[in-house]
Amino acid sequence: MIKQHMVLFWASGLFLGLMVGAYFSCPLWKVAVPIMLFLSIATGVTGYNQLKKSDED
Repeated sequence: MIKQHMVLFWASGLFLGLMVGAYFSCPLWKVAVPIMLFLSIATGVTGYNQLKKSDED
């Protein structure tokens, strides 16, 4: 079964990739890049916390 922290790490990488794509192709990149950066950091931190929580169990 896929663990929740692995999905969150995958989503974090996806948001980073979308941020790079938005920077080069999106006319509203000044709005999209900070939002994608925030989502990437938030999902990465949440995934890390889930990983630590599952290690304690």
